[in-house]
Amino acid sequence: IIPRYLHGWDELEPTIIGSIAQGMSILLLGKHGCGKTSFGRFVSEALSNGEELKLIKYSMDKENLISMVGIPNADALKQGKID
Repeated sequence: IIPRYLHGWDELEPTIIGSIAQGMSILLLGKHGCGKTSFGRFVSEALSNGEELKLIKYSMDKENLISMVGIPNADALKQGKID
């Protein structure tokens, strides 16, 4: 599935394809320009069977991290719970 010019992604391909096949979502993290969007597009096209799929891009910075994962409840964490 992965084009030859996306170097380094071939090691991750089986894990990512397996996760998608099981209905799991994937989150690609990496530096700007490392091929995350290109990889997502190629995998999406390969698995789409002609259907139109949505590719969601989310730009992550410190402020967006809080909006994505939230701020943990310190008291709940002390009790071994995630709240």
